[in-house]
Amino acid sequence: MTAHTAGKRRTLAAVPGGRAILPVTEITGTAPGPRALITAGIHGGEYPGMAASMELAAALAPEDIAGTLTIIHAANPCAFWARRPELNEEDGKNLNREFPGDPRGTSTERLAHLLMDRFIRRADFYIDCHSGDIHEDLCPHVYYSKACAESVSRASRDMALAADVPYMVPSIAQGGAYNCGAAAGVPSILIEHGGNGLCTEDDVAAFRRDLVRILRRTGVLIGGRFPAEPMKETPREVKKVLYVMAEEDSCWRTALRQGDPVKKGDILGRTTNLFGDERRTYRAEEDGVLLYINTSFALLKGKVAAAYVVI
Repeated sequence: MTAHTAGKRRTLAAVPGGRAILPVTEITGTAPGPRALITAGIHGGEYPGMAASMELAAALAPEDIAGTLTIIHAANPCAFWARRPELNEEDGKNLNREFPGDPRGTSTERLAHLLMDRFIRRADFYIDCHSGDIHEDLCPHVYYSKACAESVSRASRDMALAADVPYMVPSIAQGGAYNCGAAAGVPSILIEHGGNGLCTEDDVAAFRRDLVRILRRTGVLIGGRFPAEPMKETPREVKKVLYVMAEEDSCWRTALRQGDPVKKGDILGRTTNLFGDERRTYRAEEDGVLLYINTSFALLKGKVAAAYVVI
């Protein structure tokens, strides 16, 4: 619990040894309460959460907050300005694969360490905002960690249930900012809205509504200025997520979209070489629903061609 002098301040947090400068808004409430953290832009091409975080920070005042709310609007600014999918421009690494980071490592490893040590570990609740990347068509969903203490997982799941999305994924992964946060004892979730390098008002508004509901559920958002809007649907917990990985560099074609149902044996997509000669056909191994799918003509070996959930 925190009880400091109320106020709102904007700061720029420099990453030691790198070029990244993080834009941070911190709002200390007029009432004591927990410490909540929101991050957006861990992948620089995932825009709606970044825009929503900026709008929410501008609208909130200390009287709306119990405790402290910290919002990092662009957690990977070098990747954002480079308009590059997944990877940090400084060293070519995926920030979300580098947590908990290394203070003596590469620029991305140092960035992950700063985010983890200075912000995530000090929070009582953590919300990480993502989207489908520049090359991904994505169905809105939310993740919570199961690779952590049961009490932390239970609190994380309770946060996830406040997201107005069709699906909820219990993650057993060890990596990623929110999983590392949960492993460190901080109830943490990752929310996904939007994709394909777009920043539509619908996706930004969906993020704002979810953030308001979750902040209210955790007790950080108080008062009557920002009521929680009714949810259109309660997220359904999925049995598992199946990832279809590209077996070689190739050209990818698919007619499917996020949210489409698939049956075992259905064609997810086909690949060719640069002459148009057919290379591979990728099929669903089980019945499910498409969570996200690659929309880029270029498909690189080892990258996700499609991901679908088994309900």
